[in-house]
Parts: sequence; structure tokens; C-alpha cells
Amino acid sequence: MSGNSVRTNLTIAILTTCTLTIAAGWVEGRISNRWGQSVDLGSAAKRLAVVPDRVAEWDLQLSEPLDEEVVRMLQCAGHFLRVYKNRRTGDVVSVALLVGPPGPTAAHTPEICYSSRGQTIVEPSVATQSRPASDPDETLWRMTFRATDVEQRMQRVFYGWSGPDGRWRAARDPRFEYGGQPLLYKIQVAGLLREKSDKEGDDPCRRFLQDFLPVLDQSLFQESSR
Repeated sequence: MSGNSVRTNLTIAILTTCTLTIAAGWVEGRISNRWGQSVDLGSAAKRLAVVPDRVAEWDLQLSEPLDEEVVRMLQCAGHFLRVYKNRRTGDVVSVALLVGPPGPTAAHTPEICYSSRGQTIVEPSVATQSRPASDPDETLWRMTFRATDVEQRMQRVFYGWSGPDGRWRAARDPRFEYGGQPLLYKIQVAGLLREKSDKEGDDPCRRFLQDFLPVLDQSLFQESSR
């Protein structure tokens, strides 16, 4: 993969992932967390900082903060937006991780933000096991998009939520299902597919999640019982 291709992929990954936070969910944030930030949220936010920059064959390439106004409106207690590159294959993925009160953290889905940026849904959201040999109930939503530009590149997206128990789930109504929780994590991973990839085939996002989720769980939930 050439340097220009890497830079293009990084730019696409950053732009498409950033969009998930800028939709109309600020209204939800205004009416949630009305009692202020809890001790649990403060502790959870600090744990995001210990997620490592190198995971298996994946190395951190870029880390960008979310816009301060977006963070304020969503009442994010903690967040990161990172781009990782596989040093062996050259594949690039972006990962956004947020933690905050359940209302605003559950408000955004890729269906809205990707479609608004010239992406056509090729594969609607389908619940998929997040890693091999995991609990069947531990899933993430998987979607596939195609750009409407001349190149028509395909992009895969996985996303889901977890409460303090550390179980990632493709929740159908996260605002309702996690409404009584003190905090909520959201993860979203995106990456370009190779030309010969298909809906069920291997892809960079899935391989990244297999390496990343165990390390992420250790960083965020090591004191929690699962």
C-alpha cells in the first residue's frame, strides 16, 4: 500500500467516524445525566487512557480528539478516536470509543451519519459475534456501505455498546436497555474492504476486533466481574 493510499484511508476513516458524533443527538444529551457526572463515569473515563497504542500487529497511526463543542453537547465523560494500521498487511481501521451517560451515548448509529456523507447501505445491520468462541449473546452490529463516488469503495462498520459489566452487545434499543445503568460505552470500528471481500468473508475490522477487544476489556473492565 502506497503512502498516498494510507493517507487517503486515514482521512476517510477519520471523517466517517467523526460524523457519528455530530448528528442531532445533542438534544438527548441535554436531558440526560441531569444529576452531574458520577464517580463511576470519572473512573471509566480515566481507563480509556490506558488502552495501548500497539495491539498484536496493529500500531497506532493517529489519535484525534473530538471537537470540544461536540463533547460538551454529548456530555462525554471520556472518548478517543484512533486509527490503527496492521504492520504486516497494511490494512487501516479507525476505532471510536465513547463513555458517558446512557442517553446521549446510545443516540447515534451509522445508518444516519454514513448515509449523509454519500454512502449507500449495501448490507443492513446484522448482529454478529464480536469474536470467535465468545458468548453467543456477545455481539456487535455489522454493516457494509459503498461510496457513491467514482471509486465506489466498500466500507465495513461494526458497532455496539457495553455497560459496566463489560459485555459488548448489538442492542436494538440501547437507550431503553441501558437506561438504568450508571454509564455506557460505545465502540465503532470502520475500515475499507479489499476488492475481493464479500459480506461474509474476512475483513480488516473483524481481524482488528479479534485482537483489540480482549485488550480493551482488560483495560476497561479488569475490576469488573463478567
